Amino acid sequence: MMRLGVHARKNTHNIRNQYQESDWLGKTKLLDGFVAASGYDRKYAIKLLNSTEEINKPPQTRQSKVKYDEQVKQVLITVWYAANQICSKRFVPFIPELVSAMERHGHLRLSVDVRFKLLAISRSTVDRILSLEKERAGKSISTTKPGF
Repeated sequence: MMRLGVHARKNTHNIRNQYQESDWLGKTKLLDGFVAASGYDRKYAIKLLNSTEEINKPPQTRQSKVKYDEQVKQVLITVWYAANQICSKRFVPFIPELVSAMERHGHLRLSVDVRFKLLAISRSTVDRILSLEKERAGKSISTTKPGF
């Protein structure tokens, strides 16, 4: 059984037009020929020939919205250094307390938007944002003792 090449599979719009304009017997013959030539399953071939969308059109890429801008990143790095570069698992629960203490002592001034984003951030996002800073800082300060 001979299968269609990539270009032939992409050019099924001619067969689709004939299929959609044919009567029941014509559709059966076109479908039999298409299944034999392409190697597709019969039900999938029917779906392709009945569809009105373009076959094999490139997938649309999702544009993700940037939730945490550069201001949030810089404040997060500042607070992280103030917390002695602890891991995000321990860092995130104390962000509200650290931010309020740093604001109270005049080390930070935050807008309402940046404060809201900083207090709503997750551990995985903190890890993602701080990954470049951790590389740049080199070896992080560890408070654990080496094992013997």
